[in-house]
Amino acid sequence: GDVSRLTVTRSFLGRHRLFAAALGLGLVVRVITMLGFPPAIWFGGDSASYLSTALYHAPGTSRLSGYGFVLFLLKPFHSFAVVTAVQHLMGLAVGVMIYALLRRYGLPGWGATLAALPVLLDAYQIELEHEILPSATFGFLVMAAITLTLWWRRDRPLWATVVAGFVLAAAATLWPVGLPVLIVFLLYLAVRRVGWRAFGAAAAAGAVPLAGYVLWFHGHYGRYALSNS
Repeated sequence: GDVSRLTVTRSFLGRHRLFAAALGLGLVVRVITMLGFPPAIWFGGDSASYLSTALYHAPGTSRLSGYGFVLFLLKPFHSFAVVTAVQHLMGLAVGVMIYALLRRYGLPGWGATLAALPVLLDAYQIELEHEILPSATFGFLVMAAITLTLWWRRDRPLWATVVAGFVLAAAATLWPVGLPVLIVFLLYLAVRRVGWRAFGAAAAAGAVPLAGYVLWFHGHYGRYALSNS
């Protein structure tokens, strides 16, 4: 019952108390940021471009507009504070994934916590999470793909490889640097000799968001591209 759940929770926090303290401090700093700079930090023409995509469903011509889909999904809340709150939670989630992955690979609690501190407490990281920019979402998607790729040292499930490829391609529609990251991921799969089935499924999953974006861009501007820049 409730007593057993409380015991399990206390035991879990006891094993990971150092990271729990760092995560709690990261949460406090983010709450202070939201209270001090409500509702978000606006970044000139970039933020306006992404908001335009969310409102009018047309990609920008000078930058990738995948972040507009994130704003579109959060549009029903009619609140930039909700956007920044979600992005701050993404930042905390990245810290959790870093810690969990490193502990799984044998690092002690203090070492894994130390590796997560730059994401949890760095002022520039928290600023990026508070801006109407794709930075936080991009970082979250890339870290999620890394976690899915490395969580299983052997016998990785096919679904994890496929989802990782799809997530990295989705990240590539937010920032152009996501595309070489996707290529590195596919090269990693080839070097690890995961087999043609897994490699082909990951490549196909990665092609879906990119092809969809290119077709979307063509539908508005008449050329197959990710942008005009």
